[in-house]
Amino acid sequence: MKKFLSALVFFLLSLSAFPFTFSIAPVGGIRSGQVDEYVFLKECAYESDKLSELNWNFSSEYYAGGRVGAKWSHVFLDGEFSFGIPMKVGGMGDSDWLNADVKNAGDYQYKTNWSHHDNYLEGDFSFSIKCGVEFRAVENSRLSFSISPFIGFEYDKIKFRGENGYAWYGNSRNGYYLPYTDEDRTEYTFDGKVISYERRTFLSWLGFDARIEFSKAIAFSAGFQLSPFVYAESIDTHWSKKTMYGDKTPGFFSAFRWHVSQSIFLGGRSYLNLSARWLYVGVLRGDSYSKSISGSYYTKNETCDGGAGEFFFDISLSYEIRIGG
Repeated sequence: MKKFLSALVFFLLSLSAFPFTFSIAPVGGIRSGQVDEYVFLKECAYESDKLSELNWNFSSEYYAGGRVGAKWSHVFLDGEFSFGIPMKVGGMGDSDWLNADVKNAGDYQYKTNWSHHDNYLEGDFSFSIKCGVEFRAVENSRLSFSISPFIGFEYDKIKFRGENGYAWYGNSRNGYYLPYTDEDRTEYTFDGKVISYERRTFLSWLGFDARIEFSKAIAFSAGFQLSPFVYAESIDTHWSKKTMYGDKTPGFFSAFRWHVSQSIFLGGRSYLNLSARWLYVGVLRGDSYSKSISGSYYTKNETCDGGAGEFFFDISLSYEIRIGG
């Protein structure tokens, strides 16, 4: 182990002899947002074809990870990864509009079912990589300004479970379902694990970063990126029904992210970075499948589509070391 650490230190120090910069930074942060899943009717007689919507809210997800970067002249390559800390993070709400699948029910398009459960994060892994070119418009001893277009790829995997909670289901009357708030409803309470949800998301990115630096002591940057193609695969497990639902939902130009950050020079090769980011993934729609928990194969749903969406805001703090340059 000592030989490995000695070799690693020697390698990092030797980078200063080359005309490129290497950086590494441990990262910690907090994230708040929501993951959404949907069921849509393929054929519907009403303005809205939404049959069901589940909202997995996470108001306090803590995560840790790291960033690494390499830059040769004006060309750069950056990578980032993070792990969410498993814990209770918020609540999950499940809403249904069952009259959307009932004929001649134009006056009954209200929410018929509602349930709420505690939301526990079981895992959240993210990995991204991007490469681009830096163009410096201004550069002198006191000020520098640059714009850096880039392309990138990102992979995210997140998993929740819903526990405990309650449900209000409007009863059927004269062929229609009543609102979930009606006195004529069925109420349930739940104990233990009720539902699980897992999603894998693949995103391609096109974007740019703009950076302004003052006397190398402090720098501000902002950026925007758009996803030409995004694809999500989701698995929803209803434990009481012993049924699993799977969705495959692609989308084009359906996601974007912006960020702002501040970097403070601490001396030597050390920097302290504070960053804020916002991610939005619009509603993706695609094929839906189902099977029993004990079953081996999924069957495609011929009457409904699946849907997926997401948004979150996060703030992170990192300690960066730069070598070379």
